[in-house]
Amino acid sequence: MIEPQTLSTAELLRQNRESIEKLWIERVRRKKSPHQATTLSVLQKSVGSFVEHLSIVLTRKDPSIAAKVAANIAHEQSQEPTSENHRLASLLKEFSVLREVIIEVLLQRGHLSHADRSLLDQAIDIAITTAAEEFVQNQNAEIHNALSNAESSNQELTHFAAIAAHDLKSPLATIIGFVDSLQDDEFKEKLGVEGGQMLHRVSSAAHRMNTLIDTMLEYARIESTERLFEATPIEVLAQSAVENLNDQIQTTQARITIEPLPTLLCDAPLVTQLFQNLIANALKFRSQKTPEIKISAHLNGDTWEFTVEDNGIGFDPEKKDEIFDLYKKLHAPSQYQGSGIGLATCKRIVELHRGKIWADSIPGEGSTFTFTLSA
Repeated sequence: MIEPQTLSTAELLRQNRESIEKLWIERVRRKKSPHQATTLSVLQKSVGSFVEHLSIVLTRKDPSIAAKVAANIAHEQSQEPTSENHRLASLLKEFSVLREVIIEVLLQRGHLSHADRSLLDQAIDIAITTAAEEFVQNQNAEIHNALSNAESSNQELTHFAAIAAHDLKSPLATIIGFVDSLQDDEFKEKLGVEGGQMLHRVSSAAHRMNTLIDTMLEYARIESTERLFEATPIEVLAQSAVENLNDQIQTTQARITIEPLPTLLCDAPLVTQLFQNLIANALKFRSQKTPEIKISAHLNGDTWEFTVEDNGIGFDPEKKDEIFDLYKKLHAPSQYQGSGIGLATCKRIVELHRGKIWADSIPGEGSTFTFTLSA
């Protein structure tokens, strides 16, 4: 009996763990200039564990498994005493080098199916994002304890955004430009069918990484921008969110009802984005029925509870906490496209307003998202 390819690839990863670690160390040292920071001492201790987790990812077909070990790596890295300001960028780069090495070794040692390659890419993307989030959170906690407020935190986040944009996004744009050019008709015959498929895979990975960087920066900017809290009619913000999604609403023929909403102290752009993300989520996960979305609110003690209800496909109630995790997706990317940052952004916006957000659902009948804002 022939074992499934994922099991074969998983075993291949375990058997070549030492080779992967050795080649990764050589690559990192070769690519690092003398003045650059490196996370080699920390990441080296965890490479074997991370590769083992990737083999479990392949066996269970669950890329989110890689997140936990990545968070531990980032936590250790954030505790390292250093005068350098570029350790996060180095951590992200060295994860990328590890991706290159793993794929290279697997291709040299045996066949790597498209499905396994996709699972590995998703797992490492999640690991990179989780490491970045964990690193930033640990840095923010240390800064808050030492300096007592968010000014230094904002500087760190802004600095991280600049590093990510310059060190990661700029060269990636060059790669995407060249790869897209090679997909023109004049090169198709020279590349052949197999070459075209490989180029398409490279292009997909590059565009996925570009989206990953964009969403990381978007998430970081939530806290790195100075916020202005003013008395604002929340109903106006909900209507603005609906207007921003007009094209999607027209395409899906969705019916949206906004009941009377209060005027509260809030950051208007953020709350608009909050409603927009929740409505967009309802439109994305619609069922065969005409989408119906209702926005309402009621006073509960000294807080207002807002609800966004839909009649979509719903979700597994046991996953109601996980859906707010950064880059957590309950459905395969082939089923529903998206960055996986929408609901995580909603959670962060509500937290910045010192509120709470939660969700309930009956699969097949719809979902209800509830969040609170102070009266």
